[in-house]
Amino acid sequence: MIMDEKLKKLRSKGTLLKPKFIIGKNGLTGNVIVNIKNELKKTPLVKIKILGSFIEHKDKRSTIDDLIEKTDAKLVQFIGFTIVITRK
Repeated sequence: MIMDEKLKKLRSKGTLLKPKFIIGKNGLTGNVIVNIKNELKKTPLVKIKILGSFIEHKDKRSTIDDLIEKTDAKLVQFIGFTIVITRK
């Protein structure tokens, strides 16, 4: 129950954020992963927009799972092509 409240608060904060990163046709490069990890060290929430040109030929959910795994983060929410992540 406590986790639900915490997640609810994170989601409401996440809706107010502007995307810090936009992942385009180059995808999840090493540089993008490092930058997201560094941003997570500074701020508890990071909003990321994934362009349709990147997702076009891939499964959206598996792409998000891959991003979460590589950045060692936790998914707060994803709507459409926008995701919000937090530190584990």
